[in-house]
Amino acid sequence: MPEIINADLKIKYLRYIANNIQSSVPNIRTGTQKRILELLVDDGYVDNLCCPTEKGFKFLTDNKLNYLTSLSQDAFGVNLQNFYSDSHPRIDKLKLILENRPNPNHEIDHHPVSVESLVLRSSFIGSCENLYNKDVGFIGDYDSTNVALNYLFKVKSSTIFDIDTQLLDFFTSTASQYKYKIQALQYDISQYNKENTLYKEKFDIIVTDPPYTVKGMISFLKFAIDCLKSQGKGYVAIPFHENIDWTERILFESQKFIIGNNCSIVDVVKSFHQYPTTDGMKSSLLVFRKDSHIKKANLEKYYTYNKNINKPIEE
Repeated sequence: MPEIINADLKIKYLRYIANNIQSSVPNIRTGTQKRILELLVDDGYVDNLCCPTEKGFKFLTDNKLNYLTSLSQDAFGVNLQNFYSDSHPRIDKLKLILENRPNPNHEIDHHPVSVESLVLRSSFIGSCENLYNKDVGFIGDYDSTNVALNYLFKVKSSTIFDIDTQLLDFFTSTASQYKYKIQALQYDISQYNKENTLYKEKFDIIVTDPPYTVKGMISFLKFAIDCLKSQGKGYVAIPFHENIDWTERILFESQKFIIGNNCSIVDVVKSFHQYPTTDGMKSSLLVFRKDSHIKKANLEKYYTYNKNINKPIEE
């Protein structure tokens, strides 16, 4: 089944080419990749030598899509501990921005990740998504991922749902100061009723770090799935330690709920976040996609062999 080539896929491939320009760029093997390259050449973003043109580089720069050439190469190395221990100008600047964030309210689970983890999470999302044309929702965001994403990347729009009015005021003032497209809304997720939401299927991406209880996690996931557009993706911080029983139960219940609502888990990165206010606590990053059940597949075939696999895709 040939892959559908849309604008997002072309842009991701352009970013890949730009970030591998000093290598023997790139190893093009499949018919899909060849067709994407042909389209990028036709559009004037890539030349016949498989290098971005001036137009291609300008597009990436204008939309802050070439950022991955620096920080993310450090962030996504084999040893994440090196990333956490090293200072970086972007991390230092973000710390300054977050100095005006109100003090955490532990009664409503304000246990922020470290700023290094915040940059790592934002870098990961920004490397996976073309944020300049994405509407992003943030559910309960004391971590301030919305600020980090808008600082590091160009985001089409950001909407934050949180119960804390002081935190929302901080987001509003930060957006005004730095010209970010941020809307901060007071919303109590625990009172969510799927029949009365104004944000049903409004977002391409949802980012959330829910309460680490089964009830809290499921409540946030329910709201996230309802707010996502079809094929939208959710990025969820979730506790998991194989030697701590309650974290595995939360992981199990979360996976069961996600799959039971026609979503698929497309990635899990273990021990992704660090929490400086807790005793060595870490959490993983789980990524899911909505409406995976509508993806096309040959459900009758038993073996995977396809003699036509390397042929160019058809229009």
